Amino acid sequence: MRIAAIDLGTNTFNLLVADADAKNFREIYRDKKAVKLGQHGITQHKIPDDAIVRGISAIKEYI
Repeated sequence: MRIAAIDLGTNTFNLLVADADAKNFREIYRDKKAVKLGQHGITQHKIPDDAIVRGISAIKEYI
């Protein structure tokens, strides 16, 4: 079975695609995108509009 996981971090989005069975998995693809969601806003507990655009763009590339 092919599986995928996306880790949505504050600065980086990570994608891992693997073939898996009940006991093992084999990595097929891995990617990392610097999205910097916290840039210029994390201390105010806000995600700036340009950071949202970067995040959405990264997700669109993954799907």
